[in-house]
Amino acid sequence: MWRPRVSVRVDGTRGRLWAAAVARRVSRLELRQRVGLQITLDSLALVVGLAAAQAGRFDFSVGALHDVGFWVVVLLAVCVLHFVGTALHLYLGRYRFGGFDEVLGLLLSVSLTVVGLEVALLAFGHPRPLPLSVPPLGGTVTLTVMFGARYLYRLAEEQLARPSAETGTDGADPAAGSGALDAAEAEAAALLGRRPIGVDAGAIAGYVTGRRVLVTGAGGAVGSALCRALRAYHPAELVMLDRDESALRALALALRGRADLPGDGLASEGLAGDDAGPDETVVLCDIRDVDMVAALFARYRPEVVFHTAALTHLPLLERFPGESVKTNVWGTLSVLEAAATHGVARLLNLSTLSATDAVGVLGYSKRITERLTAHVAREHGVAYVSARFGEVLGAGASALTVLARQLAAGGPLTVPDQDAVRHFLAVDDAVTLLLQAGAVGSGGDVLVLDMGKPIRLADIARRLAARADPAVGVVYAGLGAGEKLYEAPFGIGETDDRPHHPLISEVPVPPLDPGLAVELDPWADDEKIRAALRELGRGDDLTAITAGLTRIPRQATGPGSASPHRRHQAD
Repeated sequence: MWRPRVSVRVDGTRGRLWAAAVARRVSRLELRQRVGLQITLDSLALVVGLAAAQAGRFDFSVGALHDVGFWVVVLLAVCVLHFVGTALHLYLGRYRFGGFDEVLGLLLSVSLTVVGLEVALLAFGHPRPLPLSVPPLGGTVTLTVMFGARYLYRLAEEQLARPSAETGTDGADPAAGSGALDAAEAEAAALLGRRPIGVDAGAIAGYVTGRRVLVTGAGGAVGSALCRALRAYHPAELVMLDRDESALRALALALRGRADLPGDGLASEGLAGDDAGPDETVVLCDIRDVDMVAALFARYRPEVVFHTAALTHLPLLERFPGESVKTNVWGTLSVLEAAATHGVARLLNLSTLSATDAVGVLGYSKRITERLTAHVAREHGVAYVSARFGEVLGAGASALTVLARQLAAGGPLTVPDQDAVRHFLAVDDAVTLLLQAGAVGSGGDVLVLDMGKPIRLADIARRLAARADPAVGVVYAGLGAGEKLYEAPFGIGETDDRPHHPLISEVPVPPLDPGLAVELDPWADDEKIRAALRELGRGDDLTAITAGLTRIPRQATGPGSASPHRRHQAD
């Protein structure tokens, strides 16, 4: 069913466009080059501050700057600032430029530099190369210049990240559903109601604007909506990855309004990719292919990764548990390891409420990905987090999709149990919270998104059945394998702590050694696979080794590729 799409346009002057172009060019620099640029700017601020203080001390006489001793002290001050800033991690690329933590670090660095200069001048004796009043005054001017530059940068960021929506029909929504699905979503939305979600556009722009961003699973309902939302924040490059060629093509058509996908010459290297514009790239890739994922990270050098690719159809995963190992566990591990290897600063792994006190294959596999993400984050000291939420309206694996198809087929509508409830989230709200979660999460945590009150599936089914003509019945089929009556946001021992955002809880996760995950055997007996997944997901690593894990190497997923299993054994 075709429907108008809300296209995103960013208002702005020529100056804003120029600033965006500069940000894109800066983002294409390597991390060391960007840090070098930051050091240079801060050093210049210190030179300007001390020079202004020295000239002001002598009634703004230029002759006061001709003393060689003064410039020796300035050089010493720059070296001290560099040393102190590095010790405080200011020049290691760990802080957001202009963020609160960086500002505190700058204040401390400049203060320590001023104290060091004062001590050096007192020890120097007479005549001193500059008066004792110059370092404090120069430090004040330096901080003013530093803070002013960062304020202007943040102001430009805010302006660039302020989208204005206008209705358009420049493409079809790849996640657009049938009329029955629209009806199901409407009923769920009516039961959900609307609530305001506070958005810190500056915080989101701080880690997206001018950065190279990769979205895996970009063809899915959440992935495609995420790609559309990210465009409004002006990333330097947006790489959209999926293994579903039809979904990728639909996404590219929706974003570009064009059907052609010019090749970029990667086919000969085994990488099928397309440039969807000067700053957008569509990549056909299966995350189960370790070598291909590593090559893509090496080629595109993403700085921010949203990992949404996963198998999420619960009944199918219960029937084929080995596939959850290959995609959800090993695929996620390949993305995590490639990200850590190639210096990705921020990664968000999408999880699900099924991972909370999991009882089925889907939940076990997603809980393992949460633990793997925590391990890589702590091992490498990076801001890799997982985001846990319920069902998204319009997603293919959603219970609403099942009800919609049954309604379109004339019924009956089946629900697991009269008391079965689920948390639902509109796709736009899910994307907004995901983007916000990427800005507030600390390394290794699981961010639980507030989805509001849960909805009884039977209520939605009855409201849909009342719409049908002729009327259809509602059947209670019973809970299937891996299903729960209620999917709680928090597991046993987890607490609802919201230190940074009123709708985002932060939960610590016990890490999982990847060496155990890669020894899972997806070709073993189904019950052994389930047992191994269950034990790893629950955290009993020792039991998992004896519950169905194997140490027999398996063949790679593609010709000449190395599986995660074999790579870890080589290590």
